[in-house]
Amino acid sequence: MNFYKIYALSLRHLYLIKGSFPRILDLIYWPTIQIILWGFISKFFSIYSNYYSNTLGIILTCAILYDILFRSSISFNMLFL
Repeated sequence: MNFYKIYALSLRHLYLIKGSFPRILDLIYWPTIQIILWGFISKFFSIYSNYYSNTLGIILTCAILYDILFRSSISFNMLFL
């Protein structure tokens, strides 16, 4: 495993993302929408249910992490197509 090749490939992807405004916008827009949506859902559950109040932070964190990883994998896959 050559770390110089991994570094070069990572640097290439970083330059491609930095040079494209729609890619940056896509990486910022969808996680923001997810945070707002899950924020309203968690607020609703915390008001109307005591059972879900402790688990909402974990569910919210997992959903945001999943969305960030999913969007970044889509952008990397589209580079190779």
